[in-house]
Order: sequence, then structure tokens, then C-alpha cells
Amino acid sequence: AAAAPLALVAAAGAPPVSAVLASHAHTLAAAASSSTPCWLFVGPEGDFDDDELAALASAGALPVGLGTARLRVETAALALLAAATQAGEGGDG
Repeated sequence: AAAAPLALVAAAGAPPVSAVLASHAHTLAAAASSSTPCWLFVGPEGDFDDDELAALASAGALPVGLGTARLRVETAALALLAAATQAGEGGDG
């Protein structure tokens, strides 16, 4: 599989997705303009465990928070996709 320039993992207590995307706006814009994939990881109900998060982080995934409410897997995936898509299109994140 081709390497993604940006990989995001939804994690409780992580910095807000908007802040992480803003700090990586150039990378995300470059990926969007070249149709390079951005990997988005959303854990199972109950979230990723510490070992899983550590493995994703060591592979380069950036932890992002989706707010204080606990979201269902389906909702979290759509929220992360919407934020990444908006940021990649030059939105506010």
C-alpha cells in the first residue's frame, strides 16, 4: 500500500481535530490536490486501547479529538471524514 502523507486517529483526550488539521494544512492540501490518500482511523466502541494507539502513533498517525461527547463509531467516522474533507478543500477545519 502507498504511504499516506497524513494519517489521523480519533482518540479521546487528543488535541481537537481542527487544531491538528490547521497545523498540517499544507500537507493536507497537497494530498487533496494530488489525490493522495489520507488515512483516517476510528476505533471500535470503547476506543482503541493504549497499545493500539501507541502502534498507530509510532507508524505516524496523529491523534485527534472529536469533542467531549462519546460518539458512536459510525458518527465518529463521519465527523472525522467531514473535518478532513473540509480542511483539504481549504475550509476552516
